[in-house]
Amino acid sequence: MMKKVSQISFYTGSREELLPGFTSKFPYISSCSDITKHPGHFCPWHWHPAMELFYLKQGSLEYNTPGSRILLAEGCGGLINSNVPHMTRPGPDFASSTQLLHLFDPSFISGVHGSLIDEKYVTPLTTASQIEIIPLYPDHPEHKQVLSAIRDSFLISENTPGYELKLRSALSDIWFQIFELALPLMQTKDRFDKRNKRLRLMMVYIHEHYAEKISVKDIAGTAFASERECFRLFHDCLHMSPAEYIKNYRLQAACDMLANTREHITFISQSCGFGSSSYMGKIFRESMGCTPNEYRTKLRGGYKMIVRRIFAIRFAIWLKCCISCIIGSISSIPHIRLAVFCYKKAEIRYFFAFLCTIIIIEMNHIPQNPGRTHDCLPLCRSGGLLRLNDSLQLEMPTYIYLAVFISSHYFRIRA
Repeated sequence: MMKKVSQISFYTGSREELLPGFTSKFPYISSCSDITKHPGHFCPWHWHPAMELFYLKQGSLEYNTPGSRILLAEGCGGLINSNVPHMTRPGPDFASSTQLLHLFDPSFISGVHGSLIDEKYVTPLTTASQIEIIPLYPDHPEHKQVLSAIRDSFLISENTPGYELKLRSALSDIWFQIFELALPLMQTKDRFDKRNKRLRLMMVYIHEHYAEKISVKDIAGTAFASERECFRLFHDCLHMSPAEYIKNYRLQAACDMLANTREHITFISQSCGFGSSSYMGKIFRESMGCTPNEYRTKLRGGYKMIVRRIFAIRFAIWLKCCISCIIGSISSIPHIRLAVFCYKKAEIRYFFAFLCTIIIIEMNHIPQNPGRTHDCLPLCRSGGLLRLNDSLQLEMPTYIYLAVFISSHYFRIRA
């Protein structure tokens, strides 16, 4: 079953992607992804032993690997080799894009490791470190057939009898076509393997220590390289400096926390290595065009209607209890329990808004009741409980005022 993906997961302390549902019995998963729906609107640098076969159904994407940066339009496709670091971001128009992906272990094609099929058709490609990505374009005559086969392979349904065999047959046919296209590249000199291994070591170090203060010397030391070599690797492979990569990684981590937690901005800024919320806000405005709070609000926009309905029900129950407390005697045990229930179920700020409203109403009624004394004020000196005079009568406009005041305060904060 094709899964819709809006965020990728990683193994702890690494940037190797965790592939849910990927098993040794059936080492394959398929997914559908829109990069603009990912935190930060891009898919961060990562790698995986599985081969990644993709087709761009809609929009445009920029694929980045250590040795290339490729812009792909609608109808394009390609293959990402095993363990190649890569990242994707939207094309120049930043429009919504739909990307279909097959992720499968090479053994899904070759069967037993070391078999004749493995030695002749699979290992030569997967071990060719100079081949990071094989892009396929619909306007290239030699690519049309394989692109058509990739597109059709996503139409194979799990409910089809013999699904596993049909899928393996389709991917084997696609593999051979790509293998033939890659033959000239396999003859070129292998010069990327050592470089990519060093780069992965440096990236893993950053991923494990991004919350701390990191120096270029520390990054270079983890791969037994000089600082100059470290700068060169990041510039040539990732097209950015080590400092820029650290900043982008921290930004990605912050986006993830904003999307999946309710932690305070200050806590997130410290947890992600920014040091202060003001600096994190500055980075957000430069990179995302909005503040962290605005980013969190945008992400939750899709759930706003559901959240409003849920809290509207809670608010209606709470308001009913509040009015009951005003009309009746708050000193009676049932009403105290209702007030405590409201306090626990509603947020503290709404409870205090309610208290302030009652105080205002009480103060407005004091001149109209000359016989009352200040002992009738809402705050009782014994235990700090709210206490109203039993004879207090509120007119209907006051009820309306109370409801409008609390509800407007409630929805202004929730919206």
